[in-house]
Amino acid sequence: MLSSLRGLAVLGGSVAASARSASGQRSAAPQPVGKSRILIDTDAGNDFDDQFALAYAALSRESIQIEATCAAPFVNRRVRDPGDGMERSYDEIGPVLEAVRIGGEIPVFKGAKAWTSVGGRPVASPAAEHIVERVMGGGPAIHYLVAIGAPTNVAAALRLEPQVGSRTTVVWLGGTPHHFASAEEFNLRQDLAATRALFDWELYI
Repeated sequence: MLSSLRGLAVLGGSVAASARSASGQRSAAPQPVGKSRILIDTDAGNDFDDQFALAYAALSRESIQIEATCAAPFVNRRVRDPGDGMERSYDEIGPVLEAVRIGGEIPVFKGAKAWTSVGGRPVASPAAEHIVERVMGGGPAIHYLVAIGAPTNVAAALRLEPQVGSRTTVVWLGGTPHHFASAEEFNLRQDLAATRALFDWELYI
């Protein structure tokens, strides 16, 4: 849970991110002025850390403005498949926003019902389409695309519109505590093809 909250806490200030070009050179990500406008892609139905992170961001109105939330797929011992996990995430987001009394103010979009194919073919979903529409649209810039689950929806958006990677900064949650028995990372291994896309693509991350 603490890793989710720490990741969101820095959004109120600035995030040191860079983009890797085909030549291997990196350029600094643009920094927001004032509030950070973000999209949150979350597997909120998986574990309680994302509920805390979502509530924290929603209540940090002086520094963070959530433009939309997207439901990310996941699989664990309680769900049948990625689609079932995504639906559970979708069903969890609304009550969390209601609990902090901003239910209905922030749109919620359903994400992918399957993992990214080995060839990187994007999984179509309302979430991926909205990410592209909102990031590439003519409205106020989205400073951060915050993915705190498997990056399936983010990878799909990048495939649908490669320029997404140059128009916003992707903040992705990953890693395990030092006391864990292995270094296996849940969000990374859930959708390896999507994870590879994040590191193979030219984007701010």
